[in-house]
Amino acid sequence: SIGGALGICISGYEVSPGASEFLVPCIGNNWTLPTDQDGHPITCHPICFPSCRNEGVCVAPNKCKCPSTTRGTFCERLAGSECTGRPITPKGMNLSAWSENVYGLTCPDNYVLPGRGLGVSLRVTCIKGKWLYPDWKGHLPLTCEPYCLISC
Repeated sequence: SIGGALGICISGYEVSPGASEFLVPCIGNNWTLPTDQDGHPITCHPICFPSCRNEGVCVAPNKCKCPSTTRGTFCERLAGSECTGRPITPKGMNLSAWSENVYGLTCPDNYVLPGRGLGVSLRVTCIKGKWLYPDWKGHLPLTCEPYCLISC
């Protein structure tokens, strides 16, 4: 175009939030290094979505360099806050992963958690490196009881 060319960042990179295009000026038949309003050279930066947390730095598209005090793809977890393995599964119950730090405990068919209806799950969450069973305040064992449609 008149006075320059359009520069475009490759996929996964941007020059500023939401902008991946910039003008490369041609002054006196010479290409000139494009600069921002403050005179700093324009460069394409990688995009991490969601953004890196806890002082992590985006070094490639969706890749954060995390400080040693954090874990996770986006530095979202503090070191030492992870639970090891899976939560304890009380005898006769089913355990299913809902996410990396959340599991669900359910009773088999025709059984229920005391005081609960059919199919109700108990959420087991990893908090500060420990699996917590909030509805039962961490007390095990949990037990399932037979479910009778018509009470005896």
